Amino acid sequence: MLSMVKLADSVLDRNQQKILDKKLDKCRNPENNPDSEIYKKKMLAMLNEDDDLYGAISEQNYSMDNSALNMSIPT
Repeated sequence: MLSMVKLADSVLDRNQQKILDKKLDKCRNPENNPDSEIYKKKMLAMLNEDDDLYGAISEQNYSMDNSALNMSIPT
């Protein structure tokens, strides 16, 4: 029994492969390409956003902890 792979006639040579890769690179969305500057800027902005959010949450937790520690127990 023949497999489907053996039925393939042609294989791309090195030059055809490079041409095809260039065409595919042109079609690629730069926002999803880890090598592009747009992607890097987007990821950096997301990281900074997370840092700001974490800082706000940490500050809020710190305030809650301080208020809990300063609580007086009614007698």
